[in-house]
Amino acid sequence: MADSVVAEARVRSGLSRSQLAVLAGVPTSTVTRIESGEASPSLVMVDRLVAAAGFDLDVSLTRRADLAAITAARRVLDPTFPVALDDGGWIDRWTAMGVFRDGGEPRSPS
Repeated sequence: MADSVVAEARVRSGLSRSQLAVLAGVPTSTVTRIESGEASPSLVMVDRLVAAAGFDLDVSLTRRADLAAITAARRVLDPTFPVALDDGGWIDRWTAMGVFRDGGEPRSPS
């Protein structure tokens, strides 16, 4: 993700990699390694590069809507729930995490 964000900011601003590096105060190799996916930069570094290209980095949390997880949870909480879909492996994951007792019954929250 960082690679595409940095590359998009640079391209949209019309800068070369070396120009962006100068503006951000980092070596050109840093920009190259990030854009090629060879480096995993910190959020601070991505923000620095994006700001040097003239953009603000907007980071936010968004809840994922995983319909398989929702369906599996409904089936666990209400075994009569009338939908039989592939649960995407959620019940197996929850069992491995100890969410279920032997026999498949949910554990009480502790």
